[in-house]
Amino acid sequence: MISMTKKNLLKGERIDQLFSTDVKIIQNKKVFSYSADSVLLSRFPKFPSKELIVDLCSGNSTVGLFASTQTKANILEIELQERLANMGMGQRSIELNGLAEQVKMINDDLKNLITYAPRSKVNLILCNPSYFKASETSKKNASQHYLLAR
Repeated sequence: MISMTKKNLLKGERIDQLFSTDVKIIQNKKVFSYSADSVLLSRFPKFPSKELIVDLCSGNSTVGLFASTQTKANILEIELQERLANMGMGQRSIELNGLAEQVKMINDDLKNLITYAPRSKVNLILCNPSYFKASETSKKNASQHYLLAR
């Protein structure tokens, strides 16, 4: 577990924690912040006790980190946006919680998923996708990070 203080955070970042868990998540409202959907998704399925769980479009690692409290399975998180993944909030949140042995963050496109997670090894796939239809007339978020996530 790394020691994280306010001086270690990047501009606009904060550390959030739910009262019901010890998991801490680094967030930035201009880049990405988790919602109740992520918390609910991480508590919904019956998690396998071992093998591999894959979290697609993992953002700042919220679903995977919350899921890690309910299983000893390895969790592989795949995130396209570098700011959220490896050197961003996701990887630092994994390290902050001392979960680097169980939770791995990969910064790559989903089309390359098979490179990291062979089909025969995956027991559960998680994904917290956008759930609204986007059209040309839809109001778009000004943040490139939120826009890409949706």
